Amino acid sequence: MKTTLRFAISCIFFLKFILNIGYASKITPSINSISVKRGPLSGGTSVTLIGNGFQKGATIYFDESPCRKSIIKNKNKMVCITPPNTDGVVTIMVKNLDGEIGKLIDAYTYQSSPTINLVKFKDGNIPGETLVFITGTGFNTGATVQVNGQNCTYLTVINNSKINCSIFDNSDIYFSLTVTNTDMQVGTINIGDQNSKFIISNKKVVRNKPIKKNPTNFSLFYTASKGFFREQKLTIIGKSNQDSPITLGGSVIGIINPDYSYSGSFYLSKLDSVTSSFEEQVDIPWEYGMTFYIDYTRNNNKFFPYSGSTVDYSIKNYKYRPYAGFDYESFSTYNINEIATSSDVFNLSSIKNNLFYLTLGISHTLKIFDKTFFMKNSLSRTIYTTSSPQDTLTDESIYGYKLMIFLSTKLYDNIGGHLLYKQHFMYGPTDLDIKRIGVGFSYKL
Repeated sequence: MKTTLRFAISCIFFLKFILNIGYASKITPSINSISVKRGPLSGGTSVTLIGNGFQKGATIYFDESPCRKSIIKNKNKMVCITPPNTDGVVTIMVKNLDGEIGKLIDAYTYQSSPTINLVKFKDGNIPGETLVFITGTGFNTGATVQVNGQNCTYLTVINNSKINCSIFDNSDIYFSLTVTNTDMQVGTINIGDQNSKFIISNKKVVRNKPIKKNPTNFSLFYTASKGFFREQKLTIIGKSNQDSPITLGGSVIGIINPDYSYSGSFYLSKLDSVTSSFEEQVDIPWEYGMTFYIDYTRNNNKFFPYSGSTVDYSIKNYKYRPYAGFDYESFSTYNINEIATSSDVFNLSSIKNNLFYLTLGISHTLKIFDKTFFMKNSLSRTIYTTSSPQDTLTDESIYGYKLMIFLSTKLYDNIGGHLLYKQHFMYGPTDLDIKRIGVGFSYKL
């Protein structure tokens, strides 16, 4: 009797132990994140689920539809090949073989291919820039745009029906535009007449322009400026105003490829005769200069993570473009070194200096009081200089830096306005500080 009772008690404890093990082995799966959050209605998108409690043999569901294939990588990772579905948001569910379920509510969006209803082109504020305004449906954050096969840069997806971006090819021939969503679905609009720059409405050409075979823009400009000049050697200081009522010049910009453009300019300035701090009247020769830069125009948020769009001109969202190149300029200084160190020189005279610079700069657009401006900021370092006549007391040439800030905006059609600030920090036989502030107008040819 006692033996039978002991056996029965042992069986009860054994069954309880087995049931506890079975109960403890039930783990509820959970989904923490997914790798892709949207895809096409046809399915077929590979989506990785990260979580825990995934068991071998588990099945993934998108709403009520099982994945075409559910792949268990480990207890924390699964992969689903999405099933087809209708347009809308779905809940993802993982169901283990033991019936335990884990869900991620409203986690994935099925979306139809993007459609393009309207495209408008407009000249930008930067030479060579064309603004592109796209209206349609189904646009995703992260979508890309191509015009004639060229990537559209400075792109902003405003919402699921509007995209703004810029192109830099100076072409008047636009015949194809494609929007590609992050799920690789594509919307395309084509124009039959390839000799047209177009505004599209329901795929109808509204405006025609002739073909421009050379994608290069030229402009002429006029600037008036006020200059402040200071040159010092020991205790001898020469100060004067160097005002320029007339500066005439031209500029050019062109496209090398979708990633790079070039720009250059030349100018010629007439300077007023000045009365120096020595109370002497000195005639200043005309000044002149040239620039040539290579601009990196590709959209690159990797290097500028806070950049925005040239269409969405927000003070908080700049789009920066680095550029580099060379400057040359010829300007005049005085013979201060000779006056300060020689007992034989008393009269003030001018010295013509030729300076070659290496220049690095950043350009960007911004909006101030609802007006769009283009700004260039550069710092130049002399790499070679000559002076004429040469200082009789030293062979040393002037060297140093030049700071340039240039701000421009479009005023009307082909007419623009600009402001500039330029400052030289020079050393050598004398210490030199030149500041210049100017205002002017430009005309795009």
